[in-house]
Amino acid sequence: MTLDRRIALAGLALFTVVFPLLVLAASPHALLPGLPRYRYDPLAGDAYGYYYGVRQIISVLRRDAPFVLAAALVGAVLVVVVWRRSTHAAVRMLAVAWGCGIVAAAIADRVQPSGAGQFGWPLVWSVPMLPLAAVGGPLGPNVAYGLGLVVALACNVAVVFAAFNIARGLGLGQRLALLGAALVAFWPLLSLLSGHKASWNGTWQNWLGLSASTEPLSTALVVVALAIVVDRRFGERGAASAGVLLGLGTLVRLTNVVAIACILVWLLAARRLREAVLLAVGALAALPAVIAYWPKGYPALPPRVFSKHPFAFHYARISWTHNFLWHPLTLVVLVPLALAGIARADRSRSALLWACVAGTALVYTFYYGTWQHPRFLFVVLPIVLVYWAAGAAVLLGKLTRGR
Repeated sequence: MTLDRRIALAGLALFTVVFPLLVLAASPHALLPGLPRYRYDPLAGDAYGYYYGVRQIISVLRRDAPFVLAAALVGAVLVVVVWRRSTHAAVRMLAVAWGCGIVAAAIADRVQPSGAGQFGWPLVWSVPMLPLAAVGGPLGPNVAYGLGLVVALACNVAVVFAAFNIARGLGLGQRLALLGAALVAFWPLLSLLSGHKASWNGTWQNWLGLSASTEPLSTALVVVALAIVVDRRFGERGAASAGVLLGLGTLVRLTNVVAIACILVWLLAARRLREAVLLAVGALAALPAVIAYWPKGYPALPPRVFSKHPFAFHYARISWTHNFLWHPLTLVVLVPLALAGIARADRSRSALLWACVAGTALVYTFYYGTWQHPRFLFVVLPIVLVYWAAGAAVLLGKLTRGR
């Protein structure tokens, strides 16, 4: 990559950090005329439950330290045994992942319901708070929000680089890869073109990373994993890495299992059995924690917060016709041109990526809250934007030849 393109990519990544900070600094006013107004609230919306999920994790580490230490000892023994018996980097990586997964499952088993629907984001959010907890430092909402914001902005940067690498893996070239990364970076501004509802219900600040919610982490884990899978150098170490990331992704948002299923089918169809096994083993490292926490997550929430019937066929119509962001006009602008981008991309890898997009969209088509929570589909948005850039190149090429 040339130096100027590296600088451009770094600038796009920097924008995803600076712009949210400027929006935060302007609170409670809009940063610029025409932009949504953001009012600072460290525990707005779902962040309330996730914050108290973090407090629960810290309490468990203090209250049930012997139990957690015993789990950590089991995990450490597993790692030591595997490292002594194998020199394979991917196998060693999986051993470490399973060791961490055992500890996470022990913590998930001992926490009490806090209002957090998933366990992954509180678990990751608690990591930068543990040093403060160890020295008796402040753990209030404002301090926690600041630490969570650092994690969210780091995820935003990772998504920009991952989108660039997905485009490279698809064979789109550096220019289109840079355009796809630019669309991802500037999406907060582009999304406002879909109408005034695009910022409703925290959708806008969720993408920016200002809501202390799951989306930045969920999106980064899945998109980075897909960037690894579609890389031309993808091999056994990449399969293990992607599996671990996707496993954590399911702990953050359970529906990310769709990406795991799509990748496994793609690998098996290509008769890449070893990579499929490594990816599956890496993803399963988070399964014990998912199972241990599930009864304390969404099922523990009252019906007014979480529906007794979250999935039903009759939700399909309202999911798209009344959606704050993904209404028919937005879909018409995004989807056809993105599909046209397949003509410029590797067909096999395109089949995988579009399976992830279609599978995720299908799941949320029948989910009761999709219409008012467009953020659920942010996890596949970078893929669509990369293909939109490729589709724009296809269209421009046809117009140029026509003239």
